[in-house]
Amino acid sequence: FIEKGEPFFREIERQVVAEGLNRSDGVYALGGGAVLDPATRELLKGVNVCWLKVSAPVAAKRVGLDQPRPVLVGNVRSQMVKLLNEREPLYIEVATFSVDTDEKAPSEVVLDVMAKNQ
Repeated sequence: FIEKGEPFFREIERQVVAEGLNRSDGVYALGGGAVLDPATRELLKGVNVCWLKVSAPVAAKRVGLDQPRPVLVGNVRSQMVKLLNEREPLYIEVATFSVDTDEKAPSEVVLDVMAKNQ
């Protein structure tokens, strides 16, 4: 997928999101860039969407500073800040609620999501 570029990846991602939402009302974990596609954002309207908020330093630690990620070429920390700043308005647009995830274990995040989704 990398050699075909991000637009190709976002198109496939959009198709998978659409198929999933049509198939069941389960829980879907989308990548942080899914909101970049206007059609994917449109698909998420009317669906409970939880924004798992994370600070740039914690996000950089989670992805790893030496992992190959096409959108994080160069200084991972500064790229992460840039990405989060660019995407935040889009996350706000699609999210019906949010949960802060910094310094929380996955099990704590799940409990927070369940509590806010009632």
